[in-house]
Amino acid sequence: MLSKPRFNETQIETLKTDTKSLSRAIIQSLEASGAKYPPQATLNAISFELGYKDFSELCFLSVPVRHYEDLSLLSILSNEQILSAYKKLNHKGKAEKKLDINVINHARRSLEMKQQDTNEPSILLEDLYEAINNDVMSEYNHQYKEGEGFPRQFKMSKEHRFFSELEDWDHFRVYDGSDYKCYTVEEFEHIYTKETCFNVVLGRRYDNGLSLGDK
Repeated sequence: MLSKPRFNETQIETLKTDTKSLSRAIIQSLEASGAKYPPQATLNAISFELGYKDFSELCFLSVPVRHYEDLSLLSILSNEQILSAYKKLNHKGKAEKKLDINVINHARRSLEMKQQDTNEPSILLEDLYEAINNDVMSEYNHQYKEGEGFPRQFKMSKEHRFFSELEDWDHFRVYDGSDYKCYTVEEFEHIYTKETCFNVVLGRRYDNGLSLGDK
C-alpha cells in the first residue's frame, strides 16, 4: 500500500463509488439478507486503513492534481486491510457466512470481474457451480465439484437472483480466474410446472442459428 495516499476531488468521488460497490460485493459474498453497510461509517473505516483519522480528514487533505493516475480502492488496500475495515462495521442483516478473508477474497474477485466488463452479466465459476447444484432443476444436471471446468450445458430455473435478470437469448460470462467463457440462455416451458426455465449452453449463440465461439 502507498504511504497515506493523497486524493484529488475526482479520485475522492471514485473512492466513494468503489466503496459502495465493494460493500455490495461483500454483502453478496456473505449471503446476507436485508443487509447494508452504513456509507459514512464505511468510508471512515476505509480512510482509517489508508492512514487517516476518518473520511473528513482524507477530504480535508485532498490535493488539486493527481499524484497517481491509477489510484483506486482495490489497488491501494490489501484484502487484510479490507477485512480489518469491515470488521469494525455492522451490516444489520442476517448473514449465511462469517466475515473472513475468504469472503473478502471472493468479493474482491467479483468486483474485479465486474469492472472488466460492465456491459455483460457475469458470474464466478464457483458461484455457478453452487447455483446449478442447488437449483430446483438440479435433478436434470450434473452435480459439479471444484476443478471440473466450465459446464457445456445445463438447465436452470429463473429463481436464482442472477438468472432472474436474464431473458431469452441473453449472453453472460463465467469467470475462472482470468479465463472466462460466454454462455447463452434459451427459454423453455417446464412440461409439468409450466414455469419458464432456461436451457443454458456454452458459446455465444443467436436465435438465427449463428454461433460465434465461446468468448
